[in-house]
Amino acid sequence: MAEEKSPLDGKTVMMRSDAAFKKKDPWIPVLRDMYELTMASRNPYTSAHSVDGSMDRQFDSTAPSALVKAANRLMSELVPPEQTWHSLDIGPGLAYRKDVDETAKKTLREALMKTTALTQVVFSSGSFVNSLWEVFIEMLGGVMGCLLVLEAPDDDIEPVSFQCVSQAEIAIEIDGRGKNCGVYRKRSGVKIRNIKELWSDAEIPKDLADELKKANRKDKDPECNLMESTYRIPKSGGKWAYVIHWRKGNNDPVEIVSREYDENPWVIFQWSRMPGSPYGPGPGVLLLPAIRMVNKVREMLIMNAALALSGMYLAKDDDVLNIDNIQIIQGGIIPVGATGGSTGASLVPLPTGRDFNVAQIVLAEEQDTIRKGLFDNGLPDPADGVRSPTEIIERVRELAQDIGGAIGRLTRSLVELVVRVVGILKRRGLVPDVTLDQFNFKVQIKSPLARAQQLQEVQSMLQWWQMVVSLVGPQLAMVFVDVEKFIDWIAERMGVPEFLLRDEADKQQIQQSIAQIVAAQQAAAMPAAAPAALGA
Repeated sequence: MAEEKSPLDGKTVMMRSDAAFKKKDPWIPVLRDMYELTMASRNPYTSAHSVDGSMDRQFDSTAPSALVKAANRLMSELVPPEQTWHSLDIGPGLAYRKDVDETAKKTLREALMKTTALTQVVFSSGSFVNSLWEVFIEMLGGVMGCLLVLEAPDDDIEPVSFQCVSQAEIAIEIDGRGKNCGVYRKRSGVKIRNIKELWSDAEIPKDLADELKKANRKDKDPECNLMESTYRIPKSGGKWAYVIHWRKGNNDPVEIVSREYDENPWVIFQWSRMPGSPYGPGPGVLLLPAIRMVNKVREMLIMNAALALSGMYLAKDDDVLNIDNIQIIQGGIIPVGATGGSTGASLVPLPTGRDFNVAQIVLAEEQDTIRKGLFDNGLPDPADGVRSPTEIIERVRELAQDIGGAIGRLTRSLVELVVRVVGILKRRGLVPDVTLDQFNFKVQIKSPLARAQQLQEVQSMLQWWQMVVSLVGPQLAMVFVDVEKFIDWIAERMGVPEFLLRDEADKQQIQQSIAQIVAAQQAAAMPAAAPAALGA
C-alpha cells in the first residue's frame, strides 16, 4: 500500500465511473422489480430505502424462500463453513522442473499447507460467512454479488475485513478484451466523522473539516457523498489503484485516499455474463416472468377469497340510501335501480363466487418452475410413493449439470478471493512470500460442487479400468496401466491431501523392501524343493 497520488487525475476517474454507471442503467428497472418481488425489505432502489409499503406487490413466498435455500445450498456445497474448501500447492511450473529436487518441492508443499491452514482460519470467521451469504443472495437475485476485501490494520484477531456491498452502488468497467478493469462505488450518506475511522490514511479536505466543526457546534452529524474507485494501473504488472474522491457541487473532485494493491480488493461473483457487457442475469432475473405471474395470480386469489368471505351487495336506489357514500369494495354496496321482481328488497347480496381451479393449476406450475430454476429440487414427498435410487442419483446429477457452467465462474472468483487474502496475510508477515500465479504456485478449490466434474472423470476412468481387467485379467492389466500414476491421478482429482501420499523416495524404499522379502521367501523355499527333485 502506497500513500501517493493515484496514476489518473480525478476528472478522468469520474469520467470513467460515469460511463460505467451509464452502461448499467438498462438493468436498473429489472433489478428494481426483482428486489420488490423477492427482497422488498432490502430494496436499495426505493426512494427513501424504507420498508413501509414496499411489499405491496409481494403476495407469494415461493421465490424468496427458494432464493434463500439456493444461497444456503451454495454455502454448504461450494464453501462449507466448517471445512477446508481450498488448498495451496506448487503449480506445473515447479512440479515438472528437473532443476528443483524433490526435497525442495516437499518443503514448499509443507509451507503451502501451513498457509492453507491459516487462510482457513480467516475464512472461518463470522464476518466472512455472513458477508459471502449476502453476496450469494445478491448474485442469485440480481446480476452480481460484490465482496470488498480490505486489510484491518488495527485488528490482530481478524486481520482481513469482508464487506458485501449492494450491487445498486456498484458499476463495472471492462477493457477491450472483456476483462474487468475497474470497479466504481457510489458511497452516499457517509458521516464525515467516520472517514478517518474507515480510512486511517485519509486526508480530509478543508471544506469537509470546516463543515464538521460547524455541525459540532450545532449538535448535528453531517454526511457526504464519496466515489470509491478501483482500477487496474496500466503497465504496472497487474497492480490496482484504490482511490476515494469527494466533490463539492460542480467543483473538481478532491482525492482523499490513494492506495496501491497487488491484487484487486473487489471480488465479483457473477452467475453469467452477456457478450460485450460486464453483467449477466442471475437465476432470479431469468425467472422474473414466472415470479411476476405467481404474485399476480396469488393477488387475484386473495381478492377472490376476500369477496367470497365478505360479499358484495346491490342497493336499491330509492332515495333512502346515500349513493355518494357507496364504494365497490369487499363488503361494499352497489346502487341499482331494482334488486329483483317488483323492485325487490332494499338490500340483497350479490353472488361473486368464481371457479379458480384454473388459477390454482397455473399457480402450481409457475411455482414449480421457480423452485427448479433456483435449484430447490428437494426429494419428493414420501407420501407420493417410494423413489428408486436411480431417480435420486439422476436428481443430483441434473443439479450438477444445471449449474456446471456457473460453478466454473464462481470457482474462478473464489481463487481470486484466496489470492487476495493470502496477499494481505503476506504483507502482514504471517505467510511466506509466494505469488499465486496458478503456474508456479496455484490455488485449488476442492469443495463438493467444484469436485463434481472431476469425480465424474474419476468414475469414467474406474469403469474403463474394470473393463480392462474383465478383458485381459488383473495380471495382464498391470502391463497396460501404470497403477502408481493411476492412484496418484485419482488422489489429485479427489482432493486427497499431499501429505497423505508417499513421495518417490519412500515408494522406492518400500519397493526394495518388498523385493528383499520376496527374494528371502523364495530362497527359504528352495532347500525344501531340492531334495524332492533329487529323489525323483
